[in-house]
Amino acid sequence: MPEDQATLQSYGAVAEIPGKMFAQLAENARHNPPDPQSVADVIKNLIDLPFGQRPLRTVSGNDVKAVEMINEASRQVQENVLAYFMPKSL
Repeated sequence: MPEDQATLQSYGAVAEIPGKMFAQLAENARHNPPDPQSVADVIKNLIDLPFGQRPLRTVSGNDVKAVEMINEASRQVQENVLAYFMPKSL
């Protein structure tokens, strides 16, 4: 959370969003804790993928649908930015 409370309060109701979001994430984790094995499995699956087939972003966990939606929405933009900066020879 920001240390500058005056600036934070100037955002009005929007200033409450990060705190509410973190509280909800903590509550979800308390009732449905993450499984460390699922993270290890996702990493292993990524390692096993051939070069060039690994996704830019990957999620792991019990409740990842919203994150998957965000990743899919931003995927094309990320790929375009990387293509612009990466030499064709790679």
